Amino acid sequence: MSVNNDGPLISPTDQDHLFEKFYQADNRSNVGRLGLGLAIASRIIALHQGRITVVSNPADHTTFTVYLAKGQPSS
Repeated sequence: MSVNNDGPLISPTDQDHLFEKFYQADNRSNVGRLGLGLAIASRIIALHQGRITVVSNPADHTTFTVYLAKGQPSS
């Protein structure tokens, strides 16, 4: 699953740290936020044997992609 955003780009330096607890990019709109959302999302995805990636550049805008392991069908 991918989510695309055409808002402000995320610098390569910030992309390297986005999924760390309490990390916040140097951005004034972060006032009052804790920097936990992407860390929690990343942990939940990892617990399901998946991964999350981010690509942010002028050509692709910002895209978060979640990869999950293919599960066995339910009976």
